Amino acid sequence: MNKAIQAVGDIAWREKATWLAFLMAVASELILQSPNIGRVGSYGPLTWVMLVVLFGVMLWAATSVVHHAEVLAHRLGEPAGTLVLTLSASGVEVLMMTTIALTGNPDPQIVKDTIYSTIMILLSGLTGVALLLGGLAHGEQQFNRKASKSYQSVLLGMVGVSLLLPTLAGEAVMDKIHWFIVPAFLVLYAVFLKLQIGRHSLFFREPAMSEHAKPASAHGTAYHAIMLLVTIASVVIVSEFFAVGLDEVTEQHNLPIALKGLVVALVIVGPEGLTAIRAARHNELQRSINILLGSALTTIALAIPAMLLVGQWKKINFSFVLEPLQAMLLLITLGVMHITESEGNTNTLDGVLQLMLFAVFVFFTLTGR
Repeated sequence: MNKAIQAVGDIAWREKATWLAFLMAVASELILQSPNIGRVGSYGPLTWVMLVVLFGVMLWAATSVVHHAEVLAHRLGEPAGTLVLTLSASGVEVLMMTTIALTGNPDPQIVKDTIYSTIMILLSGLTGVALLLGGLAHGEQQFNRKASKSYQSVLLGMVGVSLLLPTLAGEAVMDKIHWFIVPAFLVLYAVFLKLQIGRHSLFFREPAMSEHAKPASAHGTAYHAIMLLVTIASVVIVSEFFAVGLDEVTEQHNLPIALKGLVVALVIVGPEGLTAIRAARHNELQRSINILLGSALTTIALAIPAMLLVGQWKKINFSFVLEPLQAMLLLITLGVMHITESEGNTNTLDGVLQLMLFAVFVFFTLTGR
């Protein structure tokens, strides 16, 4: 009996991030459903404290998602294992966007802002940090440029059709081709996955295979799969409560609308980005690229079709039109990434350049320009 209690206690302590998120999710639902508690944004200074706490809980819980996904990834092996990481993060992103978009007054901008912010954080911010720290630790780092080329070509095609085309030709274009984008993106992504885990899987492995530390776990695969799902569900429920407060604060203080997308994107890519940075520091640049570019590709390939379907279901016309400055910065980022990764090696200069673009992105997002 004592051993059973001790085992339960050990699991509770080990999974404290998940249980905290679960308890916050239950409390959030009780508050949202209670008619005796005022609106989330009416708590004065306490609202800011609440938002910071909820953001920290979601970010911490997201690290738990990455941990369980990493265990599953190592047990599946590469490159298939990395898909668990990217698909888990994409699942959180789609569910969070859906929850936030449908909470309170429907926000037609949240999809575009979140996807744009996610791509910029992955391709400029996190990639910049990974290349900089990896370059400082190991000098010039090698990776398989065939993998990078595959990621970039599919990513550019999807970004061009879903974001740049509506930006240049107008929102009406999306109304005409949304029925085409959903199956086309899903089929293209399926073909890409077939290439990644099939006969061309060598493209996505380290040029010189190195052994990275495997996350220790005494639990079975089913345990990690269940905890992964529980944590994702808890984060999504907490995000609904978080969205209500963020909407109120944004409106009351006239904050940039795009700030919501940036905050959601940080929760989504933060823990996964730390995994990619850690891989680069361990001289596993190919794994880092698989995570960062794979996450960006998964965001476009799955999130956009999912949100188009949600929009059709809920009769919400989500906007995919970028601001001219956003479109130009996105094109510059994709162009610099293509040049940086065209030869199969990187160094610290490449990382500093990417971080400069990320600084520009953050500046314009926070200033609302």
